[in-house]
Amino acid sequence: MLNKTKKSSARTWLLAIILSLSISPLAYAQAGAATGLVVGRVLDATGNPLANVSVSVRSPGTNLSRQVQTNEKGLYLISNLPPGAYEIKVTASSFASQVSRVDIEVGATIQNNDFVLNAPAADDKPVKVKAAGLFDFPKTESSTNMNNRRFNNLPISLRNVFAFSLTTPRATSDKLPIGTGVGATSRLSFNAQQARFNNTTVDGLDFYDRNTGTFRLGLSQGTVQELQVVSDSYSAEFGRSVGGVINIITKSGNNEFHGGAFYYGSSDNISAKDPFRLVGDFEVYQPGGFVTGPIKKDRAFFFAGFGRITLKQDNIVTISDQIVQSAARQGYLISNGPIPFSIGAETFFGKADVKVSNSDSLTFRYNGSFGYNGVFQGFGRDISDTAAARQYLDDNSGAIINTYNNPNLRMVNESRLLIGRRGHKIIPTRPDAQSVIEDNFPVGSNTLGIVNDPKSLTVFGGNVFLPQPFQDRYDEKYVQAVNITSLLRAKHHIKFGVDFFGAFVDGRVPLLDQGVGFFDPFDFGPNAPQFTGLATFDPSVRTPAQRAFLKQLAKDFTQSIPGFPLIRLEDLPFPTIYGQGFGDPNTNTSLKLFSTFVQDEFRPTSNLLIRAGVRYDLQRLRFFPSGSGFVSPRVGFSYRFKQLPNLTLNASYGLYAAAPVYGTSLAVGILNPEAGKRKVTILEFPFSVLAYQQPGHQFPSSNSIPAGVNFVPQFSTNVRFQPDGKDSYSHQAKLGLSYLYGANTTFSVEYVYVRGVRLSATRNINPVVRITPGPGGVPISQKTGRVDPTKGNLLEIESAYDSYYHGVTFGVNKRFSKHFSLLSNYTLSKAIDNVGDYSATIRNDALEPGGERSLSAQDARHRFVASGVWDLNYTKNVLLTGFQIASIITAESGHPYNLAVYAPFANSVTEGVRPDVRPNNISRNLGVTPDFATIDVRLTRVITLKEKYRIIANFEVFNLANKVNIRQVNGNFLADANGTFHLPPKEGKRFSTSNSQYVNSFSPRQIQISVGFTF
Repeated sequence: MLNKTKKSSARTWLLAIILSLSISPLAYAQAGAATGLVVGRVLDATGNPLANVSVSVRSPGTNLSRQVQTNEKGLYLISNLPPGAYEIKVTASSFASQVSRVDIEVGATIQNNDFVLNAPAADDKPVKVKAAGLFDFPKTESSTNMNNRRFNNLPISLRNVFAFSLTTPRATSDKLPIGTGVGATSRLSFNAQQARFNNTTVDGLDFYDRNTGTFRLGLSQGTVQELQVVSDSYSAEFGRSVGGVINIITKSGNNEFHGGAFYYGSSDNISAKDPFRLVGDFEVYQPGGFVTGPIKKDRAFFFAGFGRITLKQDNIVTISDQIVQSAARQGYLISNGPIPFSIGAETFFGKADVKVSNSDSLTFRYNGSFGYNGVFQGFGRDISDTAAARQYLDDNSGAIINTYNNPNLRMVNESRLLIGRRGHKIIPTRPDAQSVIEDNFPVGSNTLGIVNDPKSLTVFGGNVFLPQPFQDRYDEKYVQAVNITSLLRAKHHIKFGVDFFGAFVDGRVPLLDQGVGFFDPFDFGPNAPQFTGLATFDPSVRTPAQRAFLKQLAKDFTQSIPGFPLIRLEDLPFPTIYGQGFGDPNTNTSLKLFSTFVQDEFRPTSNLLIRAGVRYDLQRLRFFPSGSGFVSPRVGFSYRFKQLPNLTLNASYGLYAAAPVYGTSLAVGILNPEAGKRKVTILEFPFSVLAYQQPGHQFPSSNSIPAGVNFVPQFSTNVRFQPDGKDSYSHQAKLGLSYLYGANTTFSVEYVYVRGVRLSATRNINPVVRITPGPGGVPISQKTGRVDPTKGNLLEIESAYDSYYHGVTFGVNKRFSKHFSLLSNYTLSKAIDNVGDYSATIRNDALEPGGERSLSAQDARHRFVASGVWDLNYTKNVLLTGFQIASIITAESGHPYNLAVYAPFANSVTEGVRPDVRPNNISRNLGVTPDFATIDVRLTRVITLKEKYRIIANFEVFNLANKVNIRQVNGNFLADANGTFHLPPKEGKRFSTSNSQYVNSFSPRQIQISVGFTF
């Protein structure tokens, strides 16, 4: 949750770090989290419905079969079908049997799959007919389905299956600055909502890390059969999200043995250089494989997969030689230039499907992931690798899924159980070196920062949260139990169910265990020597005049401050402020989520579908106020125009509640003011110097405040949840038109409105509202300047914020036919909010939480994405045999960024005035970054050997034009001697970005080559 952007005040950033802690021939809507359904009619040659006709569906691969009878209107519906290819057979006396083939997709409905039966032929053989099911069935949610063909052929860097979400409407990458370590998010924002509040399911079970709000590890692309991205208006079966939902179905075995292996590789030898790191190495390789087949024919099947990714790269540290030498003289071992790091992960997947009987089946699944991240806390430029952290993560989970079908009761019941355990350990990247910080954040053991020019802060050391093992392991146990029943009654398809998820965590948060210091330029007033940040840190660079002044100042302190010891101030580093935590760092928390829902899909007329449902969510998070739960009603309809049967109008509205992230509970557990186990002391100059008299430049680590350290409540920091805090939720409304052209192409336009309500963020509710500078301009009278002068900083995680999103999307979706597929969409939108993330947000006025309303950092005014696959194998040209080309094209307008004042802490306040945090007190997020555009291309060649054996070679280019797409900008500005801020030029009401503000960019042109073999 740490924001890397440099800000104005050292104290403000110290606070930020502390927290980062019915049956219808027309249509049915979203069919389920892990299954699909098929619906249609059986008629005779004159168009009259046939009742009590047997309709069976069978999977050719596994011989899984299901059978139903048509009702008095000739209608049939078969639900809860795992995604895949099926044969539907209709059998009736006095008529010829018919068979058709359909493909079932996750969450989708194959509709209007009608059969017209004729008199039997002489041979009485089944008649094969073409399925009449429409491709674009009307629906009430905004969803996109991607089958195995699609995402196996599109170019995706690092084979990250979640990245395919970015090809769907209104999904964007998270625009907040990349968090460091404990602040990781999903990096996906749907309808401009916070990236922590999405949800992901795998085979209908939770796959979301609710510690910080990101995806769990343990799922490689090769194990995924299909995915569905639902950006809004999802049914009552889905919840725990104010943003989007991603449903994933994993692969299963069948009656044939198959297997394969692959290797993907890329390096800087065949790719362009990053303009922000012109030297250094880059290499990625990804091997993997799978094997699948029958355990017992027609009864039991298996699928097993393995994948690995290894990334090796250098980051460039540009800390000056002078600072490297000064740090060495103080015992800090840092270096500059290219410094290597690596990232690696291994994933294991196993799945067994067992047909217990024609009406009962079982699935057993194992997911395992074992990862290492050498830049979990990043470094580079002015950040030393000694400020970085590395992560070891393993996540093991097992699932059991039972599906029971009772055709007599027209009922299907699904029971799912998930049990998992995750080990998580974070340690300093360089445990051999003493410590210190990161961008504007202190991040470590014995941490310090040095201002080396007016706009940057050199950072080196460890991490304020490290190390984080709990008995050598950060330990989380989680369990989920789900039961869902589907009933078919007359015109109704009714679903109801319950869902429980629990996470139980033992943790260690050694916040500021070994201290943090800030070294700013220091101005002691007229007739006194000025000190640079380097001079406050390194006594050896001080002039004789500076040393003499400090020697006399030390004597003055002994006389003016009772009990202050006589120190050799001229020979000591003297930080502007110093903070250290004392007390027991061990804590634990638990998260319990209970949900239940009921929904009905009902057709009152032949061309109108209504979906209505309600969901109830109850959450219990330790330390968070216990509420009575949240009720989420949802309603939608889909209407087909009789005069234009291919034109459909759909609309929906509902409430959607978020599940909390429990990582905040860990911070509250050790720093809450009532029962906090840990106290954080903040010492300002001259008291901050006392820590630098101690060995290692810090007070001894202790579970209690050591003797000689004066704990001043007004200089402390506590964290708590808002006492009357409520669940975050969103209103979601949608109105859309879709037109089916032919059998495989849909044109659509949708308007979506999302309002986030009671969104969570952190605010210091006891800020300093009046500061009187002390000697040398250093504020030391904060004991009396706060809202409550008896207490220190009180960071409150409060549900007091909101957001507004309006978006219009124009889309074209062509299913793969005639050797070509296309998914294309353009969105025009506007997003407004008054919150960024959980972290302690810098504000012009901390006492007015609603005063930050502005364009959201997630605002992407214009966004265009097109992705397609073109199979060239149909041509008669022998040179194109086996070839296929695919591409993803993305173009997006720039997003807002925040302009902030950069100022050394000692000079950031004036008599009786709250510190400004933006130049000229302007509004939040008034800057705009450069536009983003990229073209990714994949060329595939498939060589078939003896029918079943294939060699597959891919040549991929990402960012084909090698455009420099800016990822992060520096929004900090320094006033000149006249108090004037030289801001970038304005574009209308917004400030542009100059080249000098660019911090880093997205990847340059990269080439990836792969080869695979399947049988």
